[in-house]
Amino acid sequence: MNSNIDKDATLFATARPWDAWVPWLVGFGFVGGGLAWIAGIAIMWASPGWRRGDKFVGTCVPLIGLASLVLALFFFIFGNHGACAAIERMHLPSGCSSYVSDLYLPTAIVLLSIAGLAFVLPAVHLARSRRRLTTAVA
Repeated sequence: MNSNIDKDATLFATARPWDAWVPWLVGFGFVGGGLAWIAGIAIMWASPGWRRGDKFVGTCVPLIGLASLVLALFFFIFGNHGACAAIERMHLPSGCSSYVSDLYLPTAIVLLSIAGLAFVLPAVHLARSRRRLTTAVA
């Protein structure tokens, strides 16, 4: 138990003042076009004040959210109606029937909620990790 506190104290002692911005930059950095997220990731990986697991969570989980956001937009734009209409506009044999799958909208909603969680949860995790380091030293 004492060794974990010593490790946390060492991590906090090596932390930099701008490490407090990392959870905000990682969690909401995609709003500004992704540059803030890249800055948050760069600060986090350059700082010795974060654990390796925190670095992987902050890097990988928002990428999963971005992928699910792209898939959700694909389902919204190219649902069964959109795909059939685009094929028919190109005067190609579509083979589309009048049957419309009812799973496009629920799938898109699930993917959007995964994307939202994948952007917010790493920020919460990093903020809690940062708070844990500050309370371990105090």
